[in-house]
Parts: sequence; structure tokens; C-alpha cells
Amino acid sequence: MGSGGTIGTGGVVRSVLLNLTSRITNRASRAAAQIVTLTRTSAFWRSTYLIVLLLIWFWLASKFWMLLYFWKHSGEAGTLIVILGVTGELVADLWYEERKKTHRAISGLSTLILILGLVIELYSNGRVSALSDEITAGLESQLSHTLTALGPAMERASEANATAEAAKASVKGYDKQIAEAKERAAIAERRAGDANALASTNERESASLKRQAAILIKQAEDERMARVQLEKEVAWRHISPKEAEAIRSAIPAHLTGFKIEVRHLLSDPEAARYASEIADALRPILDVDGSFGELEPWGKIPQGVGLYVRSMDIPGAVEIQRALKAGGVDAPGALLSQAAHLESKSGILIFVWPKPAPAEQK
Repeated sequence: MGSGGTIGTGGVVRSVLLNLTSRITNRASRAAAQIVTLTRTSAFWRSTYLIVLLLIWFWLASKFWMLLYFWKHSGEAGTLIVILGVTGELVADLWYEERKKTHRAISGLSTLILILGLVIELYSNGRVSALSDEITAGLESQLSHTLTALGPAMERASEANATAEAAKASVKGYDKQIAEAKERAAIAERRAGDANALASTNERESASLKRQAAILIKQAEDERMARVQLEKEVAWRHISPKEAEAIRSAIPAHLTGFKIEVRHLLSDPEAARYASEIADALRPILDVDGSFGELEPWGKIPQGVGLYVRSMDIPGAVEIQRALKAGGVDAPGALLSQAAHLESKSGILIFVWPKPAPAEQK
């Protein structure tokens, strides 16, 4: 009766433990299913789900290991009880064989103890074997679920690796493009250097050409000035209308009708024309006799224009000299007596000599 009660109590305890374990497993599975439903939208949450699943598995495994540990030690306790029963029987046989009543009591008690130990040991070994099978099955199931859950992750990892390889290939392509761009940049820099050198050469050549052009311009200007000077030297003397008007304006009014004479060398046509222009400039106001030529006098022939008078105090000579100066005609004064073979009826003679040499012109 006592043995049956013990077995019944063990069955109740085992039933309670199995029921508790089943409830824990069912709740954990439902929680895992809910977590799977909530975490299908993101790789991060899938990873979190795997971690939580592993934690639940470890917790369940720890529970199973606790039961396994309990029944394993229960089996060890049964073995100790068996040893205790065997020891009791040995003691009864060795020391209490003559005492029948005591021998019978000790032997019967040792037998019960031995049977109890054997029952506990056998049942514990059975439970250990059953729990081991359950743990193995649970591990295989959890491993299967884990591998199933890891399948998409492995696929995504494979896709990520493929993407990484493609990115590496793209990077290599970019590196090649960058190298080509650097090479083109180096070529452009060399060309720019050549262009700069060519530009520097062109600048030097341009500067040389500018200097040559400046020299040529200066030479042309010098030639032009020399030509102008030559033209001026060979050009005949001339009194412009403006100069003629200046001469007339400079003659005082009281000299109106005053008689003078204008002469030139007969052999000098330039002097003849210049003498005629001087006479024309003076004639509207003065009474000019001329202009006709004179033969060359003896001795050195003067140059330019001379104003010759009979005496230094003759009236009108200074005013006429000033009027000629106003028109650009420089006529130095001199006495007729100092001139070679020159005569004047009016007492004032303007004589046009040959054109002065360039160094002597004023």
C-alpha cells in the first residue's frame, strides 16, 4: 500500500511537471509565433526574433536540464537505497541469524528498502531516458525551426554578398575611370605646360615684333620728318593770304600811298615769285614800284630778304619792317651805301635774295 502510494505520488508529480512544461512550451511557441508575425517587416526585427527564440530555447533547455538533473540524482538515491537494503540483509544474515524474530524483521525491512531502491532507480532511469529523448527531440525541432528561420537570412546574406561583389566590381570600374581621368588630367597638364611655353615664346616673339615695329615706325617717322624737312628746304617761299592780311593790318594808316621799291635777282625764279607776293601784300596800302629783277651784283650774294634805306632816319622804314615781321618775313635793315650796286629812287628798297640754307633759316 505504501509502495503504491509512493508510485501514485510520483505519477502526480510527474504529471504536474509535464503539464507545466507543456504549458511553458505552448506559451513560448505562441509568443514565438507572435514575434515572427511582428518581425517579418524588417531584417533587424528578424534578427531580434532569432535572438529571442534562442533565449526561449535556452530557458526551456534549462528547465529540461533541471528535470533531468532531478531524476538523475533520484536514480543515484535509488542506488544508495538498494545498497542500504543489501547491507541490511547482510547484517541480518551475519549477526542476527540465531535471533529468528529479529532476523526476520531486519531481513524483511532490508528487502522492502531494496525493492524501494530498485523501483526508484528503475523509474529514475526511465525518466532520465524519456527526458533525454524529449530534450533531443526538442533540440532537433528547435534546430529545424532555427534553420528554417535562418534560411531567408542566409538568402539575404547571399544577396548582400552578391551586392557587395557587384559594388566591389563597380568600385574597381570607378577606380579605373579615376585612373583614366588622372591620366587625362596629366596629359592636359602637359598640354597646358606646352601651351604656356608656346605662349611664352609667342609673347617673346610678339615683344620682339613690337620692338621691331616701334623701330620701323620711328624710322618711318624719321623718314617722314626728313621728307617734310626736305620738302620744306626745296619748297619755295610763300606768303599765305593770312600772312598777307597780317602785313596789311600792321601798316600804319599814315603810310598810305607811301612809295617803296621791291626787287629780286633776275636769275632766281623762286626769289622773283616771293618778291611778287611781298609786293602784292604791301601794294593795296603802299605805292610799290616793282617787282623786277636785278643782275647779280659783284661780290658775295646775301640770302633772305633785306630792307635797304638811304639813311637810318628815313620815315616809314621801321613801320614797314615791323609789318613784314608780322607776316613772317624777317627783313634785316641796312644802308643802300653798304649794298653792292643797289639803288632806290624812293629811298626804301626791299630786296629778295636767294632762299637761305636750312641752317640759316629762321
